[in-house]
Amino acid sequence: MRTSINASLVALLVLPVAPGALGGELDPPAGAIAPTMKDLTDVEPRTVLRNDFDTITPIVIDSPGSYYLGENIMAIPGQHGIQITASEVTLDLNGFSIYGNTEVGSLDGIHIAGAQNHIVIRNGNVRDFFGHGINGDDADNSKVKNVRAFNNGEAGIRLQFNGIVEGCTSSNNGGSGILVSHNNSIRGCVSFENGDDGFSGGVGVSISNSTARMNAVEGFDTANGSTLINCASRDNGANGFDSAQRSTYLNCAANDNAEDGFHSISAATYLNCSASGNDDDGFDVTGGLIRGCIATFNTGMNFNAGGSTTLLDSHP
Repeated sequence: MRTSINASLVALLVLPVAPGALGGELDPPAGAIAPTMKDLTDVEPRTVLRNDFDTITPIVIDSPGSYYLGENIMAIPGQHGIQITASEVTLDLNGFSIYGNTEVGSLDGIHIAGAQNHIVIRNGNVRDFFGHGINGDDADNSKVKNVRAFNNGEAGIRLQFNGIVEGCTSSNNGGSGILVSHNNSIRGCVSFENGDDGFSGGVGVSISNSTARMNAVEGFDTANGSTLINCASRDNGANGFDSAQRSTYLNCAANDNAEDGFHSISAATYLNCSASGNDDDGFDVTGGLIRGCIATFNTGMNFNAGGSTTLLDSHP
């Protein structure tokens, strides 16, 4: 019996195969073989910071870049917890805490040395330092976000010019809760039970959606040209709000403070604000405008409006 073989199958079987078609080139190209895996900095383009218990040296960030904590940081006695000596640094606390040394003393929790700019610090706790929690007393254009600063000997958070403090809580510090200089913005923060003012700000400060309560001195103490919107001040040891000239208050409330609810010795504008249960006047204002405001149950006068102050639609 003959067996018939398909002609096309025969052609396939005898078709010549080009060298290397099945197994690739047998001779590798000249030169070093380039790596094909990603570098670690491509996978995690940030630098991790950890305690150095071998050399016992403080953490210093001296180059621009992005950094994050890999664990809680324990401060070395007589040193800052972390010192930043470069501009354009982002420090993510990554949910961890920086602890001061309560036995023999430590300086600031995070210290920004000199006039550095564009520093971002976020997402964690700074506590138990003899100095400030975060100290950027010369910093410019910097930001602190979602940080809790507490039990520090001086201010919880301190920034200098053109900065932003957002979503932060500052409590039980020896100085002011949040202390800023000129042209800073404070948004959505809480400051309570601090040894000085809840919020202390320089010229042109903007504060919104923030609360000060049970601080030893003023709830909010701001300088010329400041703007406060949707803020509340309660149970503070002095005035609820203390301002300078050309400041504006919109939808703010001052309740149960040990002195005036709102106090100003120069022209300021109060729109739709309320003052109740304060131990002195509700509004003690010299010059400016009070419009659409309510003052009730204050121990002194509800409205003590001297000088050229104008009251419009305010009661009682």
